[in-house]
Amino acid sequence: SSFKSKWNENGGFNLLTYTFLQLLFAILMFIISVIITHTNYNRAPYRNWALAGGVTSTSAEFRVRGPQSNDNLRREFVLSSNTNLGIAKDQILNVPVSYTDYSEDEHFVKKLSIDSLEPLTT
Repeated sequence: SSFKSKWNENGGFNLLTYTFLQLLFAILMFIISVIITHTNYNRAPYRNWALAGGVTSTSAEFRVRGPQSNDNLRREFVLSSNTNLGIAKDQILNVPVSYTDYSEDEHFVKKLSIDSLEPLTT
């Protein structure tokens, strides 16, 4: 029969059905990726962050983003040689980060730097 010869001609695949299944699979993967992105993506318009740059053996520069509203929370940007940031004697840099320290013109980002680091220490 002509159907059987057509089926064998394409290596056992009906090209229209195969193309349709590939398209369906691609659409399904797109929908799944949109759902996963939507559930895992940070949808909050603001997050605190700090970016380190210009790092040398004795100095570093930081960009610290501050709060965009006055929530009356006390925050500090702390650089310490100890993983326990609460130990004051190990703190190398401690800068209060409050709403009044930032301006909207600077996009709530403050530049901090330190020049008194000891080389080859952690």
